[in-house]
Amino acid sequence: MGRRPQRQPAAQQLQHRGVPTTTETARRSELEVVRIGLLGGFRLSVGPRLIEEDRWRLRKAKSLLKLLALAPGHRLHREQVMETLWPDLGMRKASNNLHQILHAVRRTLEPAVLATAPANGSAASASSGYLLLGDEQLSLCPDSPLWVDVEAFEQTAATARHAMEPAAFRAAIDLYAGELLPEDRYEPWVDERRGQLRELYLSLLLELGALLEGRREFGEAIEALGRVVAEEPTHEGAHVGIMRLHALSGRRREALSQYERLREALLKEFGTEPEAAATRLQQEIWAGTFPHSDSLPAGLPARDEDARFAARAPKYIHVISAGFEPMTERVRHGHRL
Repeated sequence: MGRRPQRQPAAQQLQHRGVPTTTETARRSELEVVRIGLLGGFRLSVGPRLIEEDRWRLRKAKSLLKLLALAPGHRLHREQVMETLWPDLGMRKASNNLHQILHAVRRTLEPAVLATAPANGSAASASSGYLLLGDEQLSLCPDSPLWVDVEAFEQTAATARHAMEPAAFRAAIDLYAGELLPEDRYEPWVDERRGQLRELYLSLLLELGALLEGRREFGEAIEALGRVVAEEPTHEGAHVGIMRLHALSGRRREALSQYERLREALLKEFGTEPEAAATRLQQEIWAGTFPHSDSLPAGLPARDEDARFAARAPKYIHVISAGFEPMTERVRHGHRL
């Protein structure tokens, strides 16, 4: 009669399926909050302990944490992870690599617990309360508190758009510490999310600028739109907004200088001129027809320099840039305004 295969203890069966034992459940109740920063560069802390760069022996171990931090629900199928991190490797080699980096991540997150754990399979996969592999799914912090700056940024942005208060917008904007994972600039799995988060950041600044303009807080609105221009020098909407705000504040010279900065940025980057809306506003500011008298803030004193500037303004409009034809000539020649 053949020998009956030895049955695994119940605890080991539970571990194999990713189900925590009583001992593991008790330990997970003591797990500390994990904080992950991805905006402006990768940062990781576990409770009060900051994980220094030299603790990461394997670059892909960090990449695994980044992937899970960005994933919906902080969960991915193991095959998704392998295809992303090792697209050119066969399944067997990629699987071996995955087990190695799983152990490396767990050793970094819980050095005291895993100091003597083997790096070759189920013993490592069942030992961490922060990173679990069960039912072919990798999960980051399923039973412990996790804070990710990207998630906080998006949630705070949604709150700001609901509240429509400057302080709420500033709280969201302050969470954007820089572009997503600049050290992974050429990784294809980062590109789309990086662009989405950058657009959200710029949109929040533009919305804050519009909100402040509606409250006639022109100086702070200019500051918000100035951050858009600093991030994207060819953003015409932000430049036009700053022009309008300077003009509304009685600073005509600054408004016209802003147009020139826009024009120079577009010529340098694309070899093109500003769109019609920007050019039209520039002409109106030069001619003194913008802002209208009923648009000026109550009690705004007239500036001597602007009064002298208006007195010198010609009866026809020129583009105030050396080396370019007057606007009247360009219109006669059929050029786009």
